[in-house]
Amino acid sequence: MMAHGQVYEDPPDLEDLIPYMDESIDDVEDDLLNYEKPELSNEFSTAIVVDNLPAVPKEKYDKLLGVLRKVFGQMGKITDGGLHMPFDDAKDKSLGFAYINFSAAEEAQKAVLSINGWNLDKAHALKVSLYEDLKKFQAVPDVYEPPHKPEFVPRMDPSGWLSDKSNRDQYVIRYATETHVMWSEKGPPRLAYGGEREKERGLFWCELYVMWSPQGTYLITFHRPGVALWGGNTFEKQGRFAHANVLNINFSPQENYMITFNGSPDDRAFVVWDIRQQKEIRSFPIATLPTKEGPLMFKWSFDDKYVARMGLDMISIYELPSMKLLDKRSLRAEGIQEFEWSPKENIIAYWAPEKGNSPANVTLVEIPSRKEVRQKNLFNVSDCKIHWQSAGEYLCVKVLRHTKSKKTQYNNFELFRLKEALVPVEQLDLKTPNVLAFSWEPEGSRFCVLHEGEGNKVVVSFYGMVDKTGKVKEVTLLSTIENKSFNQIHWSPTGNFIVLASVGENASGALEFYDVENDASMSSTEHYRCNFVTWDPSGRLFASAVTQPIEGAHYRFQVENGYHLWTFQGKNVYRCQCDNFYQFLWRPRPASLLSAEQKRKVVKNLRKYERAFDKEDREKERRVERKALREKIRLKKRFRALMHAKKDKYKSEKEERIALYNGYDSDDDSYYVIESQAREVVVEVKEEILS
Repeated sequence: MMAHGQVYEDPPDLEDLIPYMDESIDDVEDDLLNYEKPELSNEFSTAIVVDNLPAVPKEKYDKLLGVLRKVFGQMGKITDGGLHMPFDDAKDKSLGFAYINFSAAEEAQKAVLSINGWNLDKAHALKVSLYEDLKKFQAVPDVYEPPHKPEFVPRMDPSGWLSDKSNRDQYVIRYATETHVMWSEKGPPRLAYGGEREKERGLFWCELYVMWSPQGTYLITFHRPGVALWGGNTFEKQGRFAHANVLNINFSPQENYMITFNGSPDDRAFVVWDIRQQKEIRSFPIATLPTKEGPLMFKWSFDDKYVARMGLDMISIYELPSMKLLDKRSLRAEGIQEFEWSPKENIIAYWAPEKGNSPANVTLVEIPSRKEVRQKNLFNVSDCKIHWQSAGEYLCVKVLRHTKSKKTQYNNFELFRLKEALVPVEQLDLKTPNVLAFSWEPEGSRFCVLHEGEGNKVVVSFYGMVDKTGKVKEVTLLSTIENKSFNQIHWSPTGNFIVLASVGENASGALEFYDVENDASMSSTEHYRCNFVTWDPSGRLFASAVTQPIEGAHYRFQVENGYHLWTFQGKNVYRCQCDNFYQFLWRPRPASLLSAEQKRKVVKNLRKYERAFDKEDREKERRVERKALREKIRLKKRFRALMHAKKDKYKSEKEERIALYNGYDSDDDSYYVIESQAREVVVEVKEEILS
């Protein structure tokens, strides 16, 4: 391709070249006659067409070329002469489009994915397409032909399992090469899907892990070439996403998008997917900035409108589904170390450490307006952790502080009330450097803290954002449990109840089920060496498990692998032990569709619902008992029939048996001497005086 204005000189005559050639003119002419023109390549996979460019005059032509070279040069290497923008000399304007040729087809595809729709200015959004697509556009007939109407294929029912009459929950387990989806029952669980009958279809066989989507719609299986999604009542395949050696998946809360991560050094370490269209939206390389988040460094807004990524002194916020940078610029955040989205609003909370004479700060910013909702300055800060309450009404920032000499550290909590005017902040000080765990009560105003007490014993403290009367809005200590040895807090999804656990490779596996409302321990138990615990979505059952990794280093505890199920009161209802147990995951439930008034009505009439469920449970127990009784009767009849058959055979062999014993009949009583003996035993002596 020849750029506008470029001039080539006429080639020299052949005779002028004779002094520089050893051959004669005749030899050269013979060579020219035998010269074969090279075949013109019809391969245009490296070329793209950029449309909707501004039509510019000659004086702005070179400037626009420079802009295009700078923008598209970021996508790959543009070949020599590979940028051409046609010019109309008669009108003294460019024609509004350009051709660009890259050195590799992958670079051309990347340019189409990344720059198509990008705004060059307010009036020109670039339309970028592959040159090869022109053939497709040229093949469009002049006369419109309506497309063939495809046969209707009904979509899967994503919530079919939620219509279970018994309102049971499901969970998935993975052990050895098996993957089973189970119904949780009152007693032994029942297989919902998987097992031997599904091996031929190969639905659940996978090389690595499985996981549920946030609302339980999909079950995801990890494979070497990528990941697969399964759903519906019979777990049919819903999509396949090619991304080799995926290590982790970050689903959006509403399940519209997901990000797969494989840790590769190329430009596709992170890939953003549209799940319904099964289409790749955008890819990202691994950031050079080290972060604590690892593969989950992208964080979603609660409504799937945005996904954000932390950078150096900034937060890059991308809009969905275009994955364009919001307002074409990142959110400035000097020294940012960590950020989190609110679970109910598009508000970002982040913190930055002290720098020079500037104090550390916690900042809340509303998106997309970028309006600062609240900022709190902090001093003598070593580290911070951000904890949102699930309803988004409160925010806790756990601050690890140090004295001026930096020899002593201690913790305090900065508690934000987002639903009150001007977002007031309260402080809660704990004079200890070791806070083991912090957790908000779901949908409630209470929180629990595990912190170190005297003698290295753990203290469990319960606080409320209102006092016990519920009238005074201030942080209040509700109760304290001392001399414990737990390291994890697990609130029931319905609140009110909590499990304190000692979990990990070197932990005891102790579990304590605690009623926070009545400030009473319901039970203390143990699952020896358990390293995983979790509540079911309804808050009725609690699971503990001893698992081992599928891949990696030698695991210390390869014995007693399996899981236990407990009631919310701490009663063990089921135990399963199996070798090479890898995973236990409850199937998540979507958020309730009931309004606050409907929920209050359910609580008010709870006793009526309890009677209905109790009746159903009793009927279920009777069915189990009847089934067991029928089995016992069957075994009893079988035993009696066997005894009758043996007796008949014994009688039929009597003559043969007497002959073998030389006429002696062991069944004849006359061959025996019968003696009777009586023995008296004093069982009790009672003496009573009568008046």
